[in-house]
Amino acid sequence: MQCLRSLSRPQVSVAQSTFISRSFHVSSPQCESQRKRVARLKKAKNIAKRAVIDAELVKARPHPVLGLSESNMEKWKETKLYKVLVKPEDLEAPTTTTTISRTGSGASASGEVQGQKDASLAAPTNLAFGLAPDTVHHLLHTLPALNKSLQLTTDRRVESLDSIVSRREGPAAQRAYQPYNYNTPSTTASPSNPTTPSDSRSNKASEALMKIIDLRNASAGGIAYENRRRIVEAFSSPAEGRKGPDTGRSEVQAALLTAQIRNLWNHLLGKQHRHDIHSRRSLQLLVHQRAKILKYLKRVDPIRYEIVLPQIGIEKGAVEGEIIVR
Repeated sequence: MQCLRSLSRPQVSVAQSTFISRSFHVSSPQCESQRKRVARLKKAKNIAKRAVIDAELVKARPHPVLGLSESNMEKWKETKLYKVLVKPEDLEAPTTTTTISRTGSGASASGEVQGQKDASLAAPTNLAFGLAPDTVHHLLHTLPALNKSLQLTTDRRVESLDSIVSRREGPAAQRAYQPYNYNTPSTTASPSNPTTPSDSRSNKASEALMKIIDLRNASAGGIAYENRRRIVEAFSSPAEGRKGPDTGRSEVQAALLTAQIRNLWNHLLGKQHRHDIHSRRSLQLLVHQRAKILKYLKRVDPIRYEIVLPQIGIEKGAVEGEIIVR
């Protein structure tokens, strides 16, 4: 029986058994020719080399939002736009001190008031609402002098009205007529107290005014307004037939959009704003709008295009070609 069973089994040759074992092996087949093996290794080497080149190109490609490549991110602090914008360290800067003199006898021709004790006020270094230093000087010197002269004029009018009433109606009518005293309680200055209550109220009003016009106390909208004002002043030039700056200039529009884009990008970097889809969509629109303006400037005046790119911290790769904002 054993002999019959052995004869009934199919006979497998040595070559067939070797082929079956090789078909289930994970290593390279032994039957691969030298030409195929060289071609396979060469292809793998080229694929690895191409992957390295692509990684270097991606690294050298400028960021579609920030406009600079990864190796040139530090150049942003050297741009004209960065130097113009209000930075957090600017809001933490100490204030300067200015001396304001007040008096009760009137104002001098230079706007300073004479004859009273000097009061020192901390004038803000960065002003809000687009105020100029000359305007602050008028607020601190000219307006108090005008207020004091107006107060003296009002007092004279009250005294003349008292004399008219006493002359026409007599002392009884004068006692019945008691006009409102704007300086109540009225006390006169003495050597020990050289300032009157009206002067102290004026000093407090000046201190409150300094806090109001200080950029450190401004809201986010006030800081954004100051940034826009500075950008327009720095990137615009007076056009023919215009009194003010040319706010429609392509350089101004590109700089304004770049500042807005960076502000939105910093907003989206926060952990609590990662899912702000509306701001992300607005960011994409602003990036393509900036590219459209710069492409128009390149088509109209290539020299101005080459000049404005380093000023606002943008490389050509962030404007030309396909822009993909993820």
